[in-house]
Amino acid sequence: LGEGVYRDPDLFWDAGKLVFAFKGEPTGVTSLYEVGIDGRGLRRLTASETFSDFQPSYLPDGRITFISTRPRALVPCFNSGVGTLHTMNPDGKQIRSISANNVNEFDPSILPDGRIIYSRWEYVDKTALYMQSLWTMSPDGRMEEALFANNLPKPTALLDARAVPGSHQVVASLTPHNGQPVGAIGLIDTARGKNDLAAVFNFTPEYPVEMDQGLRVGPCDPWPLSEDDVLMSNNAIGQHGIIELVDRFGHRELVHCDPAISCYAPMLVKPRPRPPVV
Repeated sequence: LGEGVYRDPDLFWDAGKLVFAFKGEPTGVTSLYEVGIDGRGLRRLTASETFSDFQPSYLPDGRITFISTRPRALVPCFNSGVGTLHTMNPDGKQIRSISANNVNEFDPSILPDGRIIYSRWEYVDKTALYMQSLWTMSPDGRMEEALFANNLPKPTALLDARAVPGSHQVVASLTPHNGQPVGAIGLIDTARGKNDLAAVFNFTPEYPVEMDQGLRVGPCDPWPLSEDDVLMSNNAIGQHGIIELVDRFGHRELVHCDPAISCYAPMLVKPRPRPPVV
């Protein structure tokens, strides 16, 4: 595909292929593509000239959920497009909205029970800035439920949520509402309460859990290996993305740094258990 922005990779359950988003022109749209893990079989899944599609994630039945600007809405406090949850068939056909939200949603991924976990920007009974909290939904759009932080003023945004293998807990980036989507990497035990900061363990204590505004550098894109270990990206060194491994005991190790390319969204290239189809 050449020069451009490659983002949001998600690995299929058997680790044989991945879906990702690509934007080739600064003023162009972002589209979804799929490719084999060996680099073969590249194909374009969405090809709108008007709308952007990004942040894809494979569903247990082989379909794909993703964020799209197809609702043609605008953010109430800013003249920018709104992206919400959609689904499509493996071949990119039968694109369908599964959200009735009027503002942005972010970062869908799949929980072990087959539900989608995602971040939802909620304006109902909220101030103009807050909140972007964690929600869940069935892949057909039913049963929207607030999972965590829907009534917490800080952190203002919880992004990049992913289920911890073999656990009911999730990890997420605890970020400001405005600025770059970076901040503390938190392990969240939702069984301890839907709006209790005591449910959060901070893997990166140099960044506060109660994040508000204006951060430019820091960790993001957590990929949990267990309740103790998390892979993550970090652009705190000259705003250049590197890959690190961090654990709950305070250890941190550099995994990868390429002087020529900022690296984000680390993940293990290995098969994962496929959740049930809801």
